[in-house]
Amino acid sequence: VTTHANRILDRAWKLQDAASYTGVLTDMLESHHIQFRTYDVTEKVERLVTQLETEWPDATFDLDLPDQQHVTGTPKLDVAPEHVLQNAVEHNDSDSPRVAVSVHSPASDAGYVEVTVADNGPGIPEQEQMVLLEGRETPLEHGSGLGLWIVNWIVNRSGGRIAFEDNEPRGSRVT
Repeated sequence: VTTHANRILDRAWKLQDAASYTGVLTDMLESHHIQFRTYDVTEKVERLVTQLETEWPDATFDLDLPDQQHVTGTPKLDVAPEHVLQNAVEHNDSDSPRVAVSVHSPASDAGYVEVTVADNGPGIPEQEQMVLLEGRETPLEHGSGLGLWIVNWIVNRSGGRIAFEDNEPRGSRVT
């Protein structure tokens, strides 16, 4: 009974996550006119990490942040770093989960602010990365969830781009 109850609970949480992502996605798709806002990405990251430190006390977070770093983007822009940070901890199978977050100013006025989340987990499967970067799915090549799609759409609609790298010796780097 316990095994079945745990399986039901796990599926219920996954449904709740899917419903949450679907709400964000609906808001994005229904907004024909995007009104950009300015965010202090440093403040957002610090707040998110404080929450995650409470939820995941065994995880270690290393921050490399400026005092302030303003970015302009869609009203849902703060969902992107939230999802990437949450995934970096939640899917981390290491005995000592580590997540490093850095924010770097653009090298020039035409450059991008770079927000990088690196972890020591199992990494993001190459297939997941390729589906996002190519922007299409097929019955044989598809992602396993909506989360990274939403991150990608939010970042793109905000004028940015997403990049994936392997973290050495293990894990992922999402910028």
